[in-house]
Amino acid sequence: MQSLGRIIYWIRVRPISRLGRASRRFFVRSHPQRTLYGIMVIDATKDRSRSAIYLDQVAESLDLIKKYDSKNFRRASTTLDSIEVVSFLPKNSQAYYLLGTNTCYLHEKLMRRGISTIAAAIAHEVTHARLDRMGIRQSKDRYDRVERLCKEEESRFLRRYVAARTPEEKARDGVQGKSS
Repeated sequence: MQSLGRIIYWIRVRPISRLGRASRRFFVRSHPQRTLYGIMVIDATKDRSRSAIYLDQVAESLDLIKKYDSKNFRRASTTLDSIEVVSFLPKNSQAYYLLGTNTCYLHEKLMRRGISTIAAAIAHEVTHARLDRMGIRQSKDRYDRVERLCKEEESRFLRRYVAARTPEEKARDGVQGKSS
């Protein structure tokens, strides 16, 4: 099973050669998708019955970012090419930005945690994308500094969201005053 995961990783995530790009185009066309604000949102999970729900959740998350954090929304719409909801991610993470691909990957487990949590994860990964675009790569010696910056952007979004949300949003999100 480990080797199958590695093969899927190389086909889906690392479009290096011409054959890789062709298989990536086929992969993208064969999964439910939607384009929002210039970002292609793809459901690449095994359970296709939840595709519409996942795509709607990402759409709502992007709307939250647009409403409460215009700077991060502008960064997301200019730096990300796609957001994919997937069934697996490296390093047991909930969200992941793969350097050089302009793609943010969200684990399907994250989709169960609420719209604001998804939006915060996107804000975090957009910061990775922005740093990547600026040429600042995450290396072992820079890891703590890069993660601190990303967590600060995530926290900034959550503070703005918690301070300005309506009672309906509080009831829907299930968070009563603390950031998730």
